Amino acid sequence: HSVIPAQNVDDKDGKQVLLTSTGLKFANIGLLTIGSDGNIESKLVPTQDIEEDAGVMELIGNLKKEYEVE
Repeated sequence: HSVIPAQNVDDKDGKQVLLTSTGLKFANIGLLTIGSDGNIESKLVPTQDIEEDAGVMELIGNLKKEYEVE
């Protein structure tokens, strides 16, 4: 559950691969971009910087109500 923005590591065959980890409890969202040239970039977007969307919050509220146990 570490925060790893981007790190190149060797896989079991010795090939370089990109390792990234977003951390705990939805602290970050991982953004992976694969360019047309095959270049792979990774970036973490902190969720604290994202404003709540009223429509999404309403959807979540409705879904929670749908699954509430009485």
